[in-house]
Amino acid sequence: MVQSFTSKSGRHINLRPPKASDVMILQNYINALVAEDAPILINRQQTISQEKEHVANIMKAIKAGERVQLLAFHGPKLIANAQVVKGKYRMSHVGTFGISVAKDYRDDGIGKKLAAAIIKLAINNLKTKLFELTVHDDNPRALHLYEKLGFKKIGVLPKATQYKQDLVDLVYMYRWIGKS
Repeated sequence: MVQSFTSKSGRHINLRPPKASDVMILQNYINALVAEDAPILINRQQTISQEKEHVANIMKAIKAGERVQLLAFHGPKLIANAQVVKGKYRMSHVGTFGISVAKDYRDDGIGKKLAAAIIKLAINNLKTKLFELTVHDDNPRALHLYEKLGFKKIGVLPKATQYKQDLVDLVYMYRWIGKS
């Protein structure tokens, strides 16, 4: 299942689920975000063995119906990644949403299209009714995107994450898509 769209700047973008063979592509992508010091949870370069284990866990979770994930490519280059991980037991209707976009591809509408696609996939494949996420309080680009996607702020955990030598607040957000 490959989906395509054109970004605001005219770039042709392809979306597809990850494959077991994507280890090096995903390692290069995450390590580029770490090198940039992007406002994401991970802050250490990943070795090939760490990434192999991570990708194996992703593939296992997708196969088990516990996760959906899409990768966005501009030509052969991985430029964005989004996933929803299904909650367990009594929270199986809840999905934890995450997304990242490579530095040179931000503010081009790619995150919004990718987020919409992964949310639709989670609704259809995981039966997700409630989406949750956390985001750094000092990431206005991401906060704006999530609000445009219908997410609402529900709280803040003060000084919850270390980022650029500071303790930064984490904003908790949700989006309910089920029937009231």
